[in-house]
Amino acid sequence: GHLRSEDAALHRSICNRRTGDAAHQGGHQAGDLTDVAVHNHPTTSDFTRGSMNIYDIAREAGVSIATVSRVLNHKDTARADTRAKVEKVLKRCNYAPSAIAQGMVSKSLHTVAVLTVDIRDSHYARTAYTIEREFGRRGYEVILCNTGGDRAETLRTLQAVAQKQVDGLILVGSIFNTICQGAEMENLLRKMPVVLANGTLALPDAYSVMVDDCRGVEMAVEHLVKTGRRNLYYIKDKST
Repeated sequence: GHLRSEDAALHRSICNRRTGDAAHQGGHQAGDLTDVAVHNHPTTSDFTRGSMNIYDIAREAGVSIATVSRVLNHKDTARADTRAKVEKVLKRCNYAPSAIAQGMVSKSLHTVAVLTVDIRDSHYARTAYTIEREFGRRGYEVILCNTGGDRAETLRTLQAVAQKQVDGLILVGSIFNTICQGAEMENLLRKMPVVLANGTLALPDAYSVMVDDCRGVEMAVEHLVKTGRRNLYYIKDKST
């Protein structure tokens, strides 16, 4: 229901007081979110939630925002005592820098997408594991996606990773040679560097890691013949 008259008066009084307080803080204009973030003091609950921003950290440490940025980015231009002071505040406040904000500055989210057909398959699992471990060692996060070998699902996944602005894409499986044909697919793939395992794509920023299947079969046959086998059979599945 409606506020009673005395409740309404109290409500207006509180709102007026808050408006006056906001105007009193350095004469900031309404809606200036940056200034509010700098001058509003965080509470203990803010520390607990880890919701402090770089402005809050700079104020707590008594340094400039640029100094906090240099410490966060591990630059050597900050003095040792200043760095220690900032790091102490960062630790006390459980501060974690925004990966999105850092990505806007560096133009990289340090994220790579890996598309496979089915991670339950031992070949795809081993390949994805090796890729993830190597990128992790280099400071990158990996998004692993299963497409089931379905064209519509592959298109949907490519649209999703393109929106996430990943730094690159790895396609694991020769089936992507066929799936990734057509203008709609190619337009998405042109937005990022692409590596195709065991296949090729005729795109300007696409690279291939090829497996010589013919030589592999030849070596297997040679080995079997040397061990006395004569009646040899080759079984081919539909996706080979």
